[in-house]
Amino acid sequence: MTEHTVHPATRGMTVRETLALPAFRHTAVHVLVGADKLDTPVRWVHVAESTRAGQLLRGGELLLATGSGWGTDPAARRALVRAFHDAGAAALLLEIGEFWTEVPPEVTQTCRATGLPLVTTGSEIRFRDVSEQVHSTLLDREVATVEAMREVAETFTTMIVDGAPPQQLIRQAARLLGAPVILEDPAHRVVHYAVGLEQPSTLLDNWTSRSSRWAGAVGRTGTVAEPVPLPAPDAGWCVDVMARGTHWGRLITLGTPTPDAGASHVLRQAAVALAVERLGAARPFTWEDLLNRSALDRLTGTLYTTTDGLAEVLAASGFRTRNRSLIALEVRGPGTSGPVEAATVRRIADRTGWDVLAAPGTGTPGAASGSTSGAASDRISAAVSAPAGGDPLGTLRTLADWPGTAVLVSPPQRDVGALSRTLRSLGRIRDAAPGVTVVGGTPVSTVIDELRDDVHVRDFAARLLEPLLDYDHRHDGDLVETTAAVLRHPSSRSAVAKDLHLSRTSLYSRIATIERLLGMDLGDGETQFALGLALRTR
Repeated sequence: MTEHTVHPATRGMTVRETLALPAFRHTAVHVLVGADKLDTPVRWVHVAESTRAGQLLRGGELLLATGSGWGTDPAARRALVRAFHDAGAAALLLEIGEFWTEVPPEVTQTCRATGLPLVTTGSEIRFRDVSEQVHSTLLDREVATVEAMREVAETFTTMIVDGAPPQQLIRQAARLLGAPVILEDPAHRVVHYAVGLEQPSTLLDNWTSRSSRWAGAVGRTGTVAEPVPLPAPDAGWCVDVMARGTHWGRLITLGTPTPDAGASHVLRQAAVALAVERLGAARPFTWEDLLNRSALDRLTGTLYTTTDGLAEVLAASGFRTRNRSLIALEVRGPGTSGPVEAATVRRIADRTGWDVLAAPGTGTPGAASGSTSGAASDRISAAVSAPAGGDPLGTLRTLADWPGTAVLVSPPQRDVGALSRTLRSLGRIRDAAPGVTVVGGTPVSTVIDELRDDVHVRDFAARLLEPLLDYDHRHDGDLVETTAAVLRHPSSRSAVAKDLHLSRTSLYSRIATIERLLGMDLGDGETQFALGLALRTR
């Protein structure tokens, strides 16, 4: 196990902040050495007038001195300053005026050689005032930090009691940190994330490789959640989400967040809350449902600015889209749950080796949205695009192996943007017959599917079909169904009659009524296109 030093959450003071206190307001403060180290933390104030002062330090002290007790031996002074540095002092502040009119050269030289910041004052200062002001500020900040830590712990405890889902816990952690937070599974797939001002594609760029490198450097942090800094040169913190010997993944924040409660404390509380949520979940040993739901929501919700950015985010979740065949799926079962249908979509991965996203649909009860990604030569691509004469949907038909199940499937799409549009169009189809149906299998049907939700097209469809719908309503007729059958078999009235279980005489009578009500010729190609668009829209 790799050991790490975890910095305390308390927001202390820096040398720079100390020199801005009222105690230094009326004296000329001059930084002789270490102007680039003024952000060094100050833990305490210590008066260093004794030659034994270096032996009494614990690190982080602002040292106050006049030099009156340092003696006159240059070598002894050098040794004393070096002892200050070796003990971890934050800075040395010398009062110039009453005892020394200038800093002895050996003191300046040793500070410069060791890197210990050296500050002088142009007049006498009251060491007691400096100590009181520094210690009072540090204590106030300590109290504020403890209070902030308490509030963070109470926030996550309340969310656990209220049964908050993992997405909400991650968003709350990001809100408290003011920085992006990413939850990944043990395979370094992004399960869910909450971003700040940074684009998700930038945040998750080359995620698997970066995360694997961090894991190699950090290792496991133990069974007790204890955040550790990410290895240089990356900035951020990470913590394992684990309990009762189960390791669910890792929670990571990037950047340099500085909340009052401390970044490590916020991340620790979030990790504990996620572990408790997993222990009470219906499927506690997998993030698969959340990973799929998050990726599909981003894919179907147009939550991206560029298709390249969306491809990068999906790749971070383990769904590759570049230079691959992409197919949209929606499975609709006879039930109302959706998880069973989602499992059906995931079985594609078992049979084909493709990447798969699948989650219960949010719009249609008992439905699951899904998408597959694989090489163009793989089985599903071949099944959908196989030439006529064979069984082009054989592979997909084996997935719908219980009565009443409908599978809507798109042809292979060219890019992730087209996949996103196709997934949305599948969700807008109201009725789906049992079995497997390829939606948008031809250029014309693809155009019709994309136009179906246009308000102008919907108005056109309603006006065009109104006479038929009104007639069917008043006479309990089947003119709309007859029109659809004619469009399915535009060149064969025998096939239409067989489809509707009608005699040819009855069929011709219905066609005559349809043409009379619409004032159209059903044999005309433009009429057929208009009616096809109207029926699909309806």
